[in-house]
Amino acid sequence: MAERITCPTLICEAEEDIFFAGQPEAVYSHLTCPKTLMRFSACEGAGAHCHSGAQRLAFGRILNWLDETFAAEP
Repeated sequence: MAERITCPTLICEAEEDIFFAGQPEAVYSHLTCPKTLMRFSACEGAGAHCHSGAQRLAFGRILNWLDETFAAEP
């Protein structure tokens, strides 16, 4: 199903996510659209599910990706 996505897509992966371990890479590998795999590490405090230990960092990086990816869009 991921092959049908056509818009730029951001996949986030938390290093120590016990709920979705391995799934971000699986989805990423099936995407054929412009794609980015953004990894968050435990040493950043963002290794848990939803980056709960470093949401400020995660939101900043995600918002920067949105800005960089869609700022040039008409």
